[in-house]
Amino acid sequence: VEATRQTLEKAFNSKCKDVNADILTRLCQLRQQKAKVLGYSDHATFVLEVRMAKSPTAVQPFLRELSAKLEPLRDAELEVMLEYKAEEMAAAGGSSDGKINLWDFRYYDNMVKEKKYQVDQTALSEYFPLDVVTDGLLEIYQELLGLRFTRVANAETWHPEVMM
Repeated sequence: VEATRQTLEKAFNSKCKDVNADILTRLCQLRQQKAKVLGYSDHATFVLEVRMAKSPTAVQPFLRELSAKLEPLRDAELEVMLEYKAEEMAAAGGSSDGKINLWDFRYYDNMVKEKKYQVDQTALSEYFPLDVVTDGLLEIYQELLGLRFTRVANAETWHPEVMM
């Protein structure tokens, strides 16, 4: 149901927005301050110097070229999604608005994967056990953010399978 997808998408994308907005604003200010102290004009210039792109001016042409190559693929996928949406809306006695809205994207993207590419998300998940994926993600966060995660044994949680 499109209205339900819209409500859920808005709720999902609004999680913690009030708290995180202030944190992200402060983070951007601190990154800019650090770049200036180290003699760079901005955070992007500071970060890119040690990466393959080397500078923000090198990134823009790369992104334009990549975008141009990907546009036909994007357009073809969106066309398939629009077809599925039109079929589904017609079967329900309605009509499509001719757009893949933000709240439609995940739903029809999954439909494309299942119908066009025969990808079964449930079967695929068998190759990615939760504990392996969780440990891998936590390792990445520890490395990228300088954090350290420690499992709390016998933690009181809302469900026995929840790890803390």
